[in-house]
Amino acid sequence: MEQIALEIDTLAELLMDASLTKVEKVRPEWFTKLAHQEIAEALVELSVSREPNIYDIQDYVRSKNPLSDGAKEEYLLGLFSGVNVYDAKGKLEHLETRYYERRLREATSDFTKTPNKQNGIRLKRAIEELDKSKIKDTDGDFTEALEEMDYELDNLKEDGIYTYPRLDELLAGGIQPARLIVVGARPGVGKSAFMNNLTIQAAGMNEGVATDIFTLEMTKKQLVSRFLSNLAEVNSYRMAKAATMLNEKEKEKVRAKMKWLQSNDIKIYNKQHNVDDIVREIRKRAEGRGVGKYIAMIDYLQLVTVTDQNKNRHLQVGEVTRKLKLLGNELNVPIVLLSQLNRGLEHRQDKRPTKADLRESGDIEQDADIILFLHPDDEDEGLTNVIVAKNRDGQADISVPFRFFKSTGRFEEEVY
Repeated sequence: MEQIALEIDTLAELLMDASLTKVEKVRPEWFTKLAHQEIAEALVELSVSREPNIYDIQDYVRSKNPLSDGAKEEYLLGLFSGVNVYDAKGKLEHLETRYYERRLREATSDFTKTPNKQNGIRLKRAIEELDKSKIKDTDGDFTEALEEMDYELDNLKEDGIYTYPRLDELLAGGIQPARLIVVGARPGVGKSAFMNNLTIQAAGMNEGVATDIFTLEMTKKQLVSRFLSNLAEVNSYRMAKAATMLNEKEKEKVRAKMKWLQSNDIKIYNKQHNVDDIVREIRKRAEGRGVGKYIAMIDYLQLVTVTDQNKNRHLQVGEVTRKLKLLGNELNVPIVLLSQLNRGLEHRQDKRPTKADLRESGDIEQDADIILFLHPDDEDEGLTNVIVAKNRDGQADISVPFRFFKSTGRFEEEVY
């Protein structure tokens, strides 16, 4: 079937039953015609909260591009004549494969014209993306998993994202793909700061890693200020009053760290509070990247919302952790999720956290592959212990000591 005919056939079926966008993977970029991309985007976005009709689609597209064919009622109605066979899954898989074939042709052409390192990386990624799009995990065969295990008998795994040496060792070679990592701590102990440090370490120790940070309680500027305070080792209070409190040498250092931040593939989101919006953004950025080339950070779990607010809060939290866990498995990427602890911990004499202290803990504990707790040392005020409370990749109930510099938000692993 010709590309445009396939696109019309697919959109017609999705318009007849918009709920298919929740069951099947649909990406606007798979479509070549701009109007078709806009209609697909409308279907995906609107289906999160309701099942849209063609007039909802028309209004959505018109708000983005009033001149689009997708904003015209007659064009949308005309799509309905396009259904030949009802097989949305097959059509979408066909569109996906064609999309990655186009990407490969473009990357091959660019590399042929300019055979530099950047175009070489693009070409390699395009080949991997096309291969991945053709693999449909439906037959239950596990030959590929056995082959990977056989390879790992004689070769070290190199797909983890490295952060801190001792912590990496406990996590079996860095933060591994398809892991949901929950980081819990009492208020003021440094959850957000620890997340920032993981981001900095991931960017500094691994080539080509993309990081998405979803901060639900800070503005982008506030988070960037914390990054710069950490990187430039400037007191965060003085950083907030930089114009009058920093000398020229410190300002020069801060500007240098601004360039470092811009040079790394780090993005900050502070408008996405619904789990479906977060999932959508992660999917956009993570899909098609190589193993060990993407990580998402979410600050923090209890601020993430779900569409059905009438659910019991425990069920809402369970929906969030389950969706994130399934997404990490599907895309083979790690997700770091910060979490509050139950207030009852504050009234205990022994304030060392346990898994039962995770707020709305049942589903969090079940879905998490790794649970880390930050706990200030009882004897050394400047020391924070990172407790590995759960670890599907290795040893648990063990601590890694870190020196935490509160004035700059910097965590440094202790060396003995």
